[in-house]
Amino acid sequence: MIMKKISTLFCCAFLLAGAACTRFAEPPPVKDTERENAPYLVRTRAAGTTFDSLPDPYFIENMQAIYDEFDGNIELEPTDLYVRIMPQDSLQMDVLLHDYNLDLFDYPLDLDIPNGEEYVDPTIPEGEPGWLYTTVKPDFVFPEDIIYDTLRACYIPTEENGVIEVPPTTRTEGFIIDVEREAYERLGYVLEPLTRASGDDKPEGRVTVYDNSGNDTVPVKKVRIKVRRHTKTDKVYTNDNGEYKITKSFPKGELNYILIFINEKDFVVRKDLAVRAKYDYGKRSKRGCDIHLTENSGEVWQWAAINNAAYDYYCMCDDTEISRSDGTLKIWCRPNRSWSSAPMLARIVHIGTEDANYRNIYNTVSHELAHTSHYAKAGYDNYWRHYIDYIIACWFNGESTYGNGTRNHAGIVEVGEMWGHAMGAILDCEKHNITRLDSVYYNTWHYWHGNRDDFFYRAGDVVNGSNWIQPDPIWALITRDVLTKKQVFDCLTSDVDTRAKLITKMRTTYPAKAPLIQLAFDINDTFNPAIDGPG
Repeated sequence: MIMKKISTLFCCAFLLAGAACTRFAEPPPVKDTERENAPYLVRTRAAGTTFDSLPDPYFIENMQAIYDEFDGNIELEPTDLYVRIMPQDSLQMDVLLHDYNLDLFDYPLDLDIPNGEEYVDPTIPEGEPGWLYTTVKPDFVFPEDIIYDTLRACYIPTEENGVIEVPPTTRTEGFIIDVEREAYERLGYVLEPLTRASGDDKPEGRVTVYDNSGNDTVPVKKVRIKVRRHTKTDKVYTNDNGEYKITKSFPKGELNYILIFINEKDFVVRKDLAVRAKYDYGKRSKRGCDIHLTENSGEVWQWAAINNAAYDYYCMCDDTEISRSDGTLKIWCRPNRSWSSAPMLARIVHIGTEDANYRNIYNTVSHELAHTSHYAKAGYDNYWRHYIDYIIACWFNGESTYGNGTRNHAGIVEVGEMWGHAMGAILDCEKHNITRLDSVYYNTWHYWHGNRDDFFYRAGDVVNGSNWIQPDPIWALITRDVLTKKQVFDCLTSDVDTRAKLITKMRTTYPAKAPLIQLAFDINDTFNPAIDGPG
């Protein structure tokens, strides 16, 4: 078993780090003692239902029997191995999911589990790690210290090599054997007649989510969808319209459809510390199905909203050349939390979705991912760790999330939150077609007000009670087309650790815009929440 000690500071930073905190209620409890890496557990209560075990036509002995009868010269080699794996803790689970990109199931793949039922392993004592199931290629090398068993060798034919041409004899005509169909029929499965073209039998459909802010149905973009029948699987990503088409055909009955929140843009949504978000839609037609997610779908609705916001942010980065986080970003959905953060420890971002609607989630994700770009630009050692330390110090001392701005490195927090809050609001308004002058934008800590004659729409933003952090200059510079998002981002270098240095950086980098840059900051420097607002 891998056991990893995490220091108190790391633990606190990992759980609390508000470098990039958009919404906070009460901070999570802090443990003063060191903790071990959390064990990974599966459901292990006594099973209340017994499920039938179905014969698998893809086990190599079933396929080999057909070749032996019709072409005795072929000795099949496994194309896949059916295995079970027992990760001992969250670190091993993380390696399997993210380093080796395995799709793991918490039930044996030969069980016939009806829709709405769940499998629990009665052989595993409560509180002990359990088995997970998947298929791997024969040359797959398991990580060191991982417990696993190879259950069966499989042969999964392709369209190109899945037939046997039986030559004619003096007494019979030649014919063709579809090996896959033959294997099914020999095991007693009743198949539909071959009346459709092969390509038409490949599952296809569309995945959508309900935007309850705009009363609209929108596509779930570039998320992985996996289908399975026995040990034969296939997976693709949805397109920008939420559409998918599986590349393989399946000869028999219903397929299991699983929505896995890994995005083609190289980020993953997690349901907890170790496990990526996955939605088992159950058995549906082998020709495909549509999946529509609403608030009544449970957490998967939040996962889809997070996925879409993150995908849009990554597309914005690609279009503007704003930096993205290096490596696979892990976005942890926290449904029972109102706070969000981007400490960037192990490339993890926390998104609190408690009582959040689609637009709240969109704004929050945009805000936190703006911080990941800032992190990529400014670095950890001389910048982001000070951000983390500042916020932890505030919480330890019972202050508001950002304190009063007098602690060491307050300037880093000010610059970071100006950028994060401005970008969250800007991307939200762009997404929902809201302009600053025809709509008032509110959330818990944003109060936009104006109708002034100033060139910049004068506004005040109170960030979680910290009125010394005002993102309005950045909002104004971008929305008034004085600077682009990329031009502002290019000024967020590691040496820009105060508001004053940000102003200087902008003025010297874009001298032709210096008067307007100064005006944007001067207007908001005169803002006084006690006199002008908020609201």
